[in-house]
Amino acid sequence: DLQGRALYLNPVAETLTGYAQAQATGKSIETIYRVQDQVSGNQLANPARLCLVEDTVISGVNFAQLVSADGRSYAVEETAAPIRGKAGSTIGAVLVFHDVTEAREASRKLAYQATHDALTGLINRSEFERLVEKTLQDAKANGTSSAFCYMDLDQFKVVNDTCGHIAGDRLLVELATLIQ
Repeated sequence: DLQGRALYLNPVAETLTGYAQAQATGKSIETIYRVQDQVSGNQLANPARLCLVEDTVISGVNFAQLVSADGRSYAVEETAAPIRGKAGSTIGAVLVFHDVTEAREASRKLAYQATHDALTGLINRSEFERLVEKTLQDAKANGTSSAFCYMDLDQFKVVNDTCGHIAGDRLLVELATLIQ
């Protein structure tokens, strides 16, 4: 409604928020739909409340996370829109949100795989080059200094040739663990 109190929750909203329809009716939207930034954990403005205040459609932030009544978290995409009466004036708002937890996790994994070596977990060459370039640009722009250390595995090919690639892989994993 115009005061930001819940009037209706569909079954999926009940599941995700942790509130049954009977529990939710009349409660403020901020009580039922608590959202925070998925990265920082900071509380975010409620899109339904913003919609009522600004009287316009509000699309939520990219990394919103719904915290349910029982403390579970769901990555969500959200949109709130005004509900208009026959005369055209706003009489409330509707909040639509989707659980995108699995999609965000898959995206996070893909991003990690694109920048890290599958065997060692260390950053890969393209990510290394990107970070070196960024560091050089930051140092130049801010007048700061950076240190660079380069390590070469002398005669690593000998390990692979004499002991096999499995032994070479084990050596790389051990060294990566020591470096980290």
